[in-house]
Amino acid sequence: MTATQLLTQEIQQLLDCDLGESALQLAELECKPRLTDRRLSPSERLVLLRSYSACLDAQKQHRTSLRVITEFISGADRGQLTADELEEVARDIAAQRWRLGEHDLCLAQLRQIPRTHRTTADVARMARCAGLIRSPDASEL
Repeated sequence: MTATQLLTQEIQQLLDCDLGESALQLAELECKPRLTDRRLSPSERLVLLRSYSACLDAQKQHRTSLRVITEFISGADRGQLTADELEEVARDIAAQRWRLGEHDLCLAQLRQIPRTHRTTADVARMARCAGLIRSPDASEL
């Protein structure tokens, strides 16, 4: 196992034991600095980002989580991620928008995922968002 895998596993165990504050402290000490470490592959940094984001979510810090994800994807790593990884990041951003009640932005984010790659959950969330914001294309979804 790599150091990244061990770290994310340790964080997940803390979250599973309802030790969210401890998990967040570990993520801030270990994951956050590694997000900018160019010695790690973009895929590894994405795994660390997801662990850090999960810790923030566990502490109901959704706005901070959204900011961290957005900063990461807006950087140089965007071009080095695969299409599948970019779609997963889009789903993560949409989930944060949903939690924050930003249904119009959630819908816009999910529309960035190619139609043929959308999951049933994506389409269901899009329909709920469209219904909540009374979008004219809600019936299409």
